[in-house]
This record gives sequence, structure tokens and C-alpha cells, in this order.
Amino acid sequence: MFTLFRNAAGARKTTVAGIALAWVLNQKAVTSVVMGAKRPDQLQDNLAASGIILTSDELSRPKGWDINELNLVVNSVTLKVYVLQYI
Repeated sequence: MFTLFRNAAGARKTTVAGIALAWVLNQKAVTSVVMGAKRPDQLQDNLAASGIILTSDELSRPKGWDINELNLVVNSVTLKVYVLQYI
């Protein structure tokens, strides 16, 4: 999956992190994304990811990858967290 993201980033002159965030934002099961940044340039890259348009091939989930749903309860609020992992 990293190769897919790296190729998409190179084609768009952006970062792999930006492509990964765009991919997550375009998954039907995802309603919001919590991200972190230590530097202003990382924050700018994260925000720019919302404007990246991916092709249907780039959005497809390669064989061997899965999204697992976790339910976390924080102060009586249930949060759904989706974890992308290679199986």
C-alpha cells in the first residue's frame, strides 16, 4: 500500500502522508479524521489532503489490507476508530 501511496504522491508532487490522509477521508466508513502535526508544514500538508482527488484505482483497497473497527468509550461518548492494517 505504501508503494501505491508513494506513486500517487509522486504523480501529484505531494507527500505520502497527504495521499494517505486523502485515502482515509475518501473511505465510506470514515466520517472524520483526527490527525496530529508537530510543525506548521505538517499541518499545512494535512489540511491540503482534503483537496486531493484520488482515482478509483487509488481508492481501491489492495488485497491483503483490511479496515478494523474499534469502539472506544471516552467520558461516556463512544468513538468509532478505523484501523487500516495488513493481514
